[in-house]
Amino acid sequence: MAMRGQGSKAQISHPVLRLGGRAMAFKVGDAVRLKSGGAQMIVSKLFKSPEGREMVQCTWFDKKPREHRAAFVMDSLEVAEATTPRLRQGERA
Repeated sequence: MAMRGQGSKAQISHPVLRLGGRAMAFKVGDAVRLKSGGAQMIVSKLFKSPEGREMVQCTWFDKKPREHRAAFVMDSLEVAEATTPRLRQGERA
């Protein structure tokens, strides 16, 4: 994060991860899905691999519900249709 001075107050600007001059297509909190199908996932982190590839770390829950987390190449993901998240046991709407 970069700090920009503005009088006595400093503003924090969040960095935009860029590769080849273009911004990443997703942001943290976006709902995504693999282009090949599968569970809806939430973007939890954006980063570049050591090889310079745009990567997206995603989190999702299975039917148990167990939490899963994995990193995917950005080009393998697409925006998911917005759906209401399934409630976990013991939670109320």
